[in-house]
Amino acid sequence: QIVQTSHTISHSDFNEFNITHIISEGDTAVVSIGTSIAKPTTVLDDPRFAVEVALLSRNIAMTSKDDDPGYPFEGPHMMILHTPDVVQTIIGIDIRGFGQQGIKARYPVNFHMCGNVTGTTVARNTVRHSHQRCYVVHATDNVKLEYNIAFDTFGHCFMLEDGIEEENSFFHNLGLETKIMPDDGLISIAESDQFAATFWAANPRNYFLGNVAAGSEDNGFWYEFLETVRGVSMKLDPTYSKNPSQIP
Repeated sequence: QIVQTSHTISHSDFNEFNITHIISEGDTAVVSIGTSIAKPTTVLDDPRFAVEVALLSRNIAMTSKDDDPGYPFEGPHMMILHTPDVVQTIIGIDIRGFGQQGIKARYPVNFHMCGNVTGTTVARNTVRHSHQRCYVVHATDNVKLEYNIAFDTFGHCFMLEDGIEEENSFFHNLGLETKIMPDDGLISIAESDQFAATFWAANPRNYFLGNVAAGSEDNGFWYEFLETVRGVSMKLDPTYSKNPSQIP
């Protein structure tokens, strides 16, 4: 499966397709999708507004089981929990229907208070149809997230949570159809997922390069640098010595 991002001012004008055939022609390939579509904006038309085309499918898929109709927005979640100095590698997984609305720390990919994890890589994954957020780095440093896809998700998506996170790298990631969290699915008003951003950062000492926010109900990129760290990370800075708004 592939997805083509919107070519209009509406975030919902994306196209999702099943590949029916691929023909290799030297250094290029012709991909057939078995249906006709309106011509999208290409680089030749206007490189500023060209659509993105992304592969959604992966060889490994992790899916939710619709076994409780009373809780349709509570899927599985993945948490990497308190693993300082442990290198983690998450590559090439299609994560579908994860996340639990309104429950803190229940996200598709969540590094939760791991400290320094230099060498950790999260790459070439897909998070789609998430009920709450996408790739969340919380009180964790030195994670590299690159070439990941997020599609059709609720709340903030690629996220640095408390403002204490530093030296993380977000390179060449793509998010589209980022939807605002409904009021009854909010963790709290302070979490601001009702104003969902595809990329949300609370500390400037992190690195963003070549990322694309290709359609959100509210925000594409949101940098919110407070004068103190927030949430449970305040326990890691009891003297309030870290001021994200003053970090160069």
